[in-house]
Amino acid sequence: MLNRERLFDLKRRADDKRRRERAATDRRAAAQERARAAEAWGPQTYGPMLLGAFAPLARQLFGNDNLRDVLAEVLKFSVGAVAGCDSAGITLYQHGHVVDTVTTDAVAAELDDLQFATGIGPAPEAMQGEHPVYVADLTAASRWPVLGATASQLGMSSALCYGLYVHRPSQWSALGTFDLYGATPDGFSEDDREFCSILAAYLALAVATAQRHDDVDRREAALHRGLSTRDIIGQAKGILRERERLSAGDAFDLLRRVSQRLDRKLSDVAQHLAETGELPG
Repeated sequence: MLNRERLFDLKRRADDKRRRERAATDRRAAAQERARAAEAWGPQTYGPMLLGAFAPLARQLFGNDNLRDVLAEVLKFSVGAVAGCDSAGITLYQHGHVVDTVTTDAVAAELDDLQFATGIGPAPEAMQGEHPVYVADLTAASRWPVLGATASQLGMSSALCYGLYVHRPSQWSALGTFDLYGATPDGFSEDDREFCSILAAYLALAVATAQRHDDVDRREAALHRGLSTRDIIGQAKGILRERERLSAGDAFDLLRRVSQRLDRKLSDVAQHLAETGELPG
């Protein structure tokens, strides 16, 4: 029974690999057709037709407030437009930790997760270095035996990884990685790599912009909380000054002593007094 299940699993993986290889062949054929159709514009594979298709996507990068949706669209575009790409993922990194992962499928998710869980592989190297990392055949890369074996099981051979960077005061900061995987060895041409560098640059800018917006939102929320706290403490002091005939300083000291005695935030004590007219406890 076990042997039958094993044979079935092997057959399924072989079928999946053949389908991915056929899909890669079809994409390469489509890329060749685009090149022939664009001959009047020049011999480049990534000529005006493909760049024209990328233009609407570039507008989405800055017209959508949902970063995950934007990243998912870029990954979908990458698999459809880059001839050697069968699977892709984006891993976002902050303060020494992975904060989010977006992938086209479970294959990219497993390969990305494995690399960042161990800190070993072309994706972490791309994020720590200054240049993209291209691996023509993961299964033959002796530096990463576990990753190579996993890639082989998943039917992936080549990998192209870009670090996403933004320039902050006095230094470049890593935001994460953009990782593309291909079913065929040496699946990414020089044109593929040049075009993907454009995608990586746009991705880095989109991620940095989203993070900056989040920082601004957090600061505004903290400011509003601070103003609200100051206002409620002012109300509580006013009640005490009127009722107990205290100075502003003495009213604040009374609130502080109650806060310390009850081990409650001063703002909570003030809120209770403002709402009930009585000091808690």
